[in-house]
Amino acid sequence: MDGEIYDLGGIQTVVIGGAYSVDKFYRLANGWNWWADEQPSPAVRKKVETALAARDWKVDAVLSHTTPLKYVPTEVFLASIDQRLVDKSTEIWLDSIESRLTYKHWYAGHFHTEKDIDRLTLLFSSIREFKDGLIISGPSADDPVKNRKHFLKGGKVTSCHDHRIAMMSAI
Repeated sequence: MDGEIYDLGGIQTVVIGGAYSVDKFYRLANGWNWWADEQPSPAVRKKVETALAARDWKVDAVLSHTTPLKYVPTEVFLASIDQRLVDKSTEIWLDSIESRLTYKHWYAGHFHTEKDIDRLTLLFSSIREFKDGLIISGPSADDPVKNRKHFLKGGKVTSCHDHRIAMMSAI
């Protein structure tokens, strides 16, 4: 799934998952789920870059779990987390992707906030429609589960903690 480019109603969209979990040690200490492969592996990174290079580094939209480093919303950082200990390698890599990529809009959700920054939109609990890679309407009052089922057919970007869930439920 990561590195795949989908045609979503004529919108060429690359999918890039993964990010570091700041609550990793808390999860492990409590016996909760944590995934060792939560960040893109070198193989996934190569797949993403190869797919984009094959398209001359041009897509309409990006759906990623986290953001390029320059768009990280530091104002929502948890005070209890020492940011010096947070692995930002995925965000740094996405910065290198973003600097080479021609795109209309980028969507992400990792930071559990709603925010628009330049051509990037952070989603947490809203559903937004997009056309030609750009948002054309704000949060939907419709049932989010219903909209996830129409993700591919209806041209809706749905926010969830892991965008791969939305993509998989739509296929």
